[in-house]
Amino acid sequence: MAFEMRRQSKQCHCIYPCIFDAVFGALSITLKLPSAAMITKFLTEVKTVFNPFSAKAKTARIFLAFLPPNARQTMKVTTKLLPRVSRERSFVQLKFKDGKELTLDAEKLGIKGVIEEVDRHSRILSRQEELTGN
Repeated sequence: MAFEMRRQSKQCHCIYPCIFDAVFGALSITLKLPSAAMITKFLTEVKTVFNPFSAKAKTARIFLAFLPPNARQTMKVTTKLLPRVSRERSFVQLKFKDGKELTLDAEKLGIKGVIEEVDRHSRILSRQEELTGN
């Protein structure tokens, strides 16, 4: 993931605008996420377990956001939210049409790594589908 900093064109309208501009420089930070869509055609089941209050659960939350709007019609999506005091690790468990199951540690891989793993196996299944002519 990359961060981009750019200067905003709008002026601050707070009580002390000149101090705000001097201290913060009216900079905004935007987060750049992977732009390519994830290949979800071959997913049959998605299970996520995470603590919504933990910063380490960000990967699991973003992964769920990357699923298409019709995901619940095409696959089984299960989410388990852990309590605030839980020390369990966040993970994403996936099942594909060929029966392969992947359990990915969301804390270690990050969103880019999880998407790469999903796309890697989906491309293999896509090639197999093309070769069989289905």
